[in-house]
Amino acid sequence: MPSKPKLIKIKHTANEPFRMTCIIGGKCKDGVVLVADRKIVDEETECISWAEKISSDYYPIVFASSGSTIQYGNFKREALLALQPLAKPLSNLKPKGENINHFPRTSGAVNTYNINFNSQGILESDNSVKLFPYLKTLQTTVKELRKNNNLGFDVLFCTQTQDRGAVIHYLHHDGTPEDIYEFKIIGDGEKLALMFVAPIWNKNISMNDFALLGYFTIKYIDKFGLHNGVGLGGDKPQLWFVPNQGSLIRDKDCPQLIEKFECETNRMLSNFEKEGIKKLL
Repeated sequence: MPSKPKLIKIKHTANEPFRMTCIIGGKCKDGVVLVADRKIVDEETECISWAEKISSDYYPIVFASSGSTIQYGNFKREALLALQPLAKPLSNLKPKGENINHFPRTSGAVNTYNINFNSQGILESDNSVKLFPYLKTLQTTVKELRKNNNLGFDVLFCTQTQDRGAVIHYLHHDGTPEDIYEFKIIGDGEKLALMFVAPIWNKNISMNDFALLGYFTIKYIDKFGLHNGVGLGGDKPQLWFVPNQGSLIRDKDCPQLIEKFECETNRMLSNFEKEGIKKLL
């Protein structure tokens, strides 16, 4: 049985992003996956709580963040306010008696998502949101929040596009953008998680395979207490799937898949604890 690894302790200063978390995002052949731990540590009191770190306040956009939870909350509010004027409401366009339910889509740089109303008096409307202008707004939001309050945070931004499938972008704590074509890990658990994710990720990996990889990685860090800023508190890792096409899926929407991940991960962890690296032979 391997000896218990040394616990990595957090060191931070007021001028650094406070990134007590581990969030793994991956660009897969069939979409984008986000996996996160649940541990929240108060910067001043060091009190521990548990929360979801991935959220979607406006379909089909998904955000995740490491750093100040206060700043992240401010960011999400501003991001939502910035998006609403860009999506034209359909309530004034549909004829009386018609029940049209539609979620605004996010468009890529070229094509837009058009709603083609039929010839029965329903008007044609473009209800898309241009991706890159919106990302530019988000960059400015991050910069302004950091300038007004020195609490650091960074953001993973995922969405579906009509012309490019699912995409993932990263906003550094200073607002600098980064397009992600492989994977991105944010938070203090980055270096630990990188050891598992980097050797296995490939351009043909599926969302399910990457999700299991991320799930295992966070469970491994939690089980062996490798970092006091990363943990689950007895819960399971949080998961979001953003497919190239179709509905977004949370862990809560696929309990059977999550249970499968849980059983397989627990078995792998148990085997590793008993056999060590010899299990790889």
